[in-house]
Amino acid sequence: LAASFAPSVPFTNQPNTRGFWFWTNHQMPAESKSSTSRGCLHKLVVQNFKSYAGNLTLGPFKDFTCVIGPNGSGKSNLMDAVSFVVGVNTTQLRGTKLSDFRSNLSTATSEPTSVTLYYNGPKAAGERTPTQTTFTRTITSRDTNEWRVDGRKVDGDEYQRRLKAIGLLVKPRNFLVFQNEVEAVASKSPKQLTELLERICGSEDLKTEYESLQEKKHEASQACVAVSKRSFNVNAERKQLKDQVKEATTYQEKQEQLLQIKTKRNLFDLFHIERQLEQLAEEVD
Repeated sequence: LAASFAPSVPFTNQPNTRGFWFWTNHQMPAESKSSTSRGCLHKLVVQNFKSYAGNLTLGPFKDFTCVIGPNGSGKSNLMDAVSFVVGVNTTQLRGTKLSDFRSNLSTATSEPTSVTLYYNGPKAAGERTPTQTTFTRTITSRDTNEWRVDGRKVDGDEYQRRLKAIGLLVKPRNFLVFQNEVEAVASKSPKQLTELLERICGSEDLKTEYESLQEKKHEASQACVAVSKRSFNVNAERKQLKDQVKEATTYQEKQEQLLQIKTKRNLFDLFHIERQLEQLAEEVD
């Protein structure tokens, strides 16, 4: 189910005949790489879907299936059936509402419109038969969707989670390439190609979270710059204070040295004055 597309030019020798290749091998998510094979689309069971009236089984598909036929033979409806069952929006399937997908042929039965996809999971080592999972999308009488996995009714979110578990991402459509998209991709600008790749790989879903984290990163960077500046200023002030303390300590030492020198000078002067007084006293006697 990795890729299927309709070329824009006929590839058969018959006039007014076109077709598309259908590649059904599908790469599983990383957690399944221990398996010895890949998962694949096994078959489709369509019921009163567009040009498929009644209950029809399409398949089993091979690893590489080529569907050919004249215009209006229902080739594109097979593509639509695959897209429909995996939950692609109706506006992307050449329709505006769910009732547009009901078969209007006279051979249609009274059963509700539905498409069931049979998916064969990768064979584990030592196993001969793959694990098969069925996905069914039904249009009810009230023109609403009904989702089933392995016959069990689930809601739309659970249905998408089960598809995501086998590597099928519906929003980026990483499993289908439509005819008109081939030429559209070739004409895209580098920015548009980047956006397309982000949509295909699913990173587009993380855009809001990424932008939020980017904003938090910017705020954290600003806070870091502010703290860095503050740290720089503190270190500068600290160095300045150290220099002032050193200068004050040196000044204090010099003051003490000066006091000691003055004291010695005064003691020296006092000593000589006393000597002179003694000499004068002896002369008077």
